[in-house]
Amino acid sequence: MKIEGSSLPAAALGDSEGLKVGELVLAIGSPLDQRFAHTVSMGIVSAKGRTGLELSTYENYIQTDAAINPGNSGGALINMDGELVGINTAIASRSGGNQGIGFAIPIHMARTIMESLITEGRVIRGYIGISGSAVNEVMARALGLESERGIIIGEVVPESAAERAGLQEGDVILEKNGEPIQDWNRFATEVAGNAPGTEIDFLIYRDGERRTVTVVLDEYPDEESMADMSPDEAESLEEELGFRVENLTDSIRRQLQLDSSVEGAVVTDIQQNSHAYRQGLRSGDVITQIQNLPVRTGEEFYSGVRELRSSGQDAALLRVNRRGQQMFIAFELP
Repeated sequence: MKIEGSSLPAAALGDSEGLKVGELVLAIGSPLDQRFAHTVSMGIVSAKGRTGLELSTYENYIQTDAAINPGNSGGALINMDGELVGINTAIASRSGGNQGIGFAIPIHMARTIMESLITEGRVIRGYIGISGSAVNEVMARALGLESERGIIIGEVVPESAAERAGLQEGDVILEKNGEPIQDWNRFATEVAGNAPGTEIDFLIYRDGERRTVTVVLDEYPDEESMADMSPDEAESLEEELGFRVENLTDSIRRQLQLDSSVEGAVVTDIQQNSHAYRQGLRSGDVITQIQNLPVRTGEEFYSGVRELRSSGQDAALLRVNRRGQQMFIAFELP
């Protein structure tokens, strides 16, 4: 949003990284409707680093019990020094109203995106090129680790930063720049928050030994998505392909009996006369890769299709997870 004017006051940006659980915060917004504009509520920081809410690809939310209701989204979360530490975003509620569980985007994440948009005109994220999952207690015992920690690499994307650094499937990443790793979602968010070219030192565990591997991040592949298309353009592309895809949620994972670490876009409403169907693609298949581009959301799949078509490609190679079985399917692009 751009506002014309001069000498406009601006809120000071605080340090969301240094925010402490239990610290007092104020939530400012316009809940419910215009009658309650300019509402301020007070609470504490209930938790940090909340993930798995399925609100976005990269999640690292501040949780607060400061009253947040529908309409508060976009409002400020400030500390007791009046500094902006978060952007109110969502609530967890069975009734639709405030139940003391609200979420805000940390200001350090918002600042990174803001600076990227100002300097580059688009959001630029760091990219390592792996998929993985957290190491649980049973897996730790099987691997010979002394404690439940780290993430295990399930896949290394060809020609990615991870492959160039020598990371392998089955490696366990224990630390990132000396900091212990516990959660896959938080790990992915932290990596994406770095600029391409950033060097990150990983302590990994492989074949009973620990070693340090330095990875130089790539730029995340073009994220131009269906959100950039008009509804008519989006519908037209789906009709041309003969199928549509949706984001893979935890509920769909359970229905398809997939591990929680599987990421991709699930195929829905596929037409039996489509080329993709004749080549073997089926409803319920989870597309995890198109050509060499990873697919973690429906938007990334459509972006990949558009990129291939713009480069003159007339066919696409998909990597597909079908109820835990990996396979490749190629089909002609319309």
